[in-house]
Amino acid sequence: MVGLLMSCGGLRDIHIGNSVHAWILRRKVCGISLVLSNALLDMYVKCGDLVLARKIFDASLEKDIVSWNTVIAGYVKVGEVEVAHGLFDEMPIRDLVSWNSIIAGYAQRGNLPTLMDIFNGMIFHKVVPDKFTIVSLICSAAKAGALGQGRWIHGWIVRRQMKLDAFLGSALVDMYCKCGGIEAALVVFQTITVKDVTLWTSMIAGFASHGYGKQALEYFCKMQENLKPNQVTFVAILTACSHNGMVDQGLRIFNTMKENYGIEPGVEHYGCLIDLLARGGKLSEAKRVIDNMPIKPSRSIWGAMLNASRAHGNVEMAEAASMEVLKLEPEKEGSYVLLSNIYASYGNWSHSNRIRETMGNRGLQKTVGFSKLVADGREIR
Repeated sequence: MVGLLMSCGGLRDIHIGNSVHAWILRRKVCGISLVLSNALLDMYVKCGDLVLARKIFDASLEKDIVSWNTVIAGYVKVGEVEVAHGLFDEMPIRDLVSWNSIIAGYAQRGNLPTLMDIFNGMIFHKVVPDKFTIVSLICSAAKAGALGQGRWIHGWIVRRQMKLDAFLGSALVDMYCKCGGIEAALVVFQTITVKDVTLWTSMIAGFASHGYGKQALEYFCKMQENLKPNQVTFVAILTACSHNGMVDQGLRIFNTMKENYGIEPGVEHYGCLIDLLARGGKLSEAKRVIDNMPIKPSRSIWGAMLNASRAHGNVEMAEAASMEVLKLEPEKEGSYVLLSNIYASYGNWSHSNRIRETMGNRGLQKTVGFSKLVADGREIR
């Protein structure tokens, strides 16, 4: 029964899992032992049915740390971090997995202050963090743009002499790049002796976001001396080409994806290609690519066309792109506002007012702008 439930959980097949559960209840196979109860918990958690998982957990007369960790991880997985934290507080005994689960939950939300409080509690209880703990902290700092906290975490790694491998290094490089510390990211990158694809991709993406297109291309070439780029790497390098106006290089890289690397371009890669051509003023070529794409254009693709058309003053192309965006997201006000502003900038007030009226008829309002500061990981608006 345990083997069957593990298989159902691995396949995310709740229908067969329910059948196995019913078979166990009908025949009372060896009773519902702790091992069998934990297997049922794990299966329902992996299949996303937290209601049944919680019923089994609450009904279990015997629970061990695996039982607690399984249900806590399940609530974290579906974003119910407060429920998970409540269970975490009730646990009679906690281990590293327990602490990592609750830290990962708050990291997903980017709640850095709470995260640091929990981390300090973990240290107080003499639980030694591992690299998964630290990566959660680093990712949360990156999401919050909290460079100070990110540096503190990096310092903690150095003081504790934790081995800085490619896994930790990738998180640090990504954090420094997102927080504006491209030089520090490069130092971390160069410190790591064994680099994997993720680490190279993080560094290339960092160069791309900071406008260092030539360096991104240089590292893309260096990477291929030992490793093959993956799909994410191509998104990073194409973004670098797009942001730096390197149209020819970007086209060449896109065209070699399938032939040289066996990677079928996805919607993200086509989005980068459209953005590359549109930013370079090649709007007709970009539209031709959209028309001949083997996959359906996404909102981001039409959005790239819309923004580029506006920047280059092509009202006709902007109108066409805007209409496509509105078909995909009729409930979002952003495209209406942008199209109305395009008409207004060219003195076409009748069309601009008509778009505004359409927004009003659909109950849409322009989102009020606000400023936001982040101080010590806390947002101030």
